[in-house]
Amino acid sequence: RSRHHLALQKYRLDRPHIYNSGGLLPTNGPEWWRLRSAFQHSLSRIQDVRLFLRDTDQIINTFVTTRPLLSKNKDFIEELSRLFLELTFAIVFDENLNSFSDKELKPDSLSSQLISAALTANSCVLATDNGPQL
Repeated sequence: RSRHHLALQKYRLDRPHIYNSGGLLPTNGPEWWRLRSAFQHSLSRIQDVRLFLRDTDQIINTFVTTRPLLSKNKDFIEELSRLFLELTFAIVFDENLNSFSDKELKPDSLSSQLISAALTANSCVLATDNGPQL
């Protein structure tokens, strides 16, 4: 069991004025598995994968053509974070964030803020899972 799932569940349950449940987490067992299986099955069928090929190809082409500094940069994490964010939004929300545009490359842009929030959340998860055992 990942401790961050339990921490997230406790956080939500301690705030009933904001959340109506502890959330759908792997610690919920069968219900979580039922929903995950339904989504996983529908996203892995070849006919469904084909639905995303055009958008994915367009995003990858934009990434490759608008990020010429990649060869000079030794750390690609920022560029890859933007690419993964753009791909995720295209597939999950059918939205284009234009993460590679000059506007979105600014620190106060939506995509920059989403990337920052994701990195913060991931670091909290790692700290919770790998921190001192209580």
